[in-house]
Amino acid sequence: DKSLEMLRRLDHRGGVGADGITGDGAGIMTEIPFAFFKQHVTDFDIPGEGEYAVGLFFSKERILGSEHEVVFKKYFEGEGLSILGYRNVPVNKDAIAKHVADTMPVIQQVFIDIRDIEDVEKHLFLARKQLEFY
Repeated sequence: DKSLEMLRRLDHRGGVGADGITGDGAGIMTEIPFAFFKQHVTDFDIPGEGEYAVGLFFSKERILGSEHEVVFKKYFEGEGLSILGYRNVPVNKDAIAKHVADTMPVIQQVFIDIRDIEDVEKHLFLARKQLEFY
């Protein structure tokens, strides 16, 4: 709660557009909300706490499909990691300005099985870097 309150108090630094609604994208980084995902991820089974990683993907494409999944699979499996599934992040477009909603990316989470993987941070980093330059 204190982190969200801190974000609300950052308006003084000029991180808000002329419309008074649009922000500059400042946010907070949290630990993986395992209980939240256990409740809200219903399309596939997720393992227990600490047994998976979550990546966040922003796409200019309006519809994410099998082409994206093939690319993700290539790079994650190339690092010995397997994809558990994907989750489209729900967005409240009423909370943002129209010009922002019109250009907003699709936001998707990818869940990666990290059980029995040694040096998992290295493999996740390498997969991410390859995806960034795809």
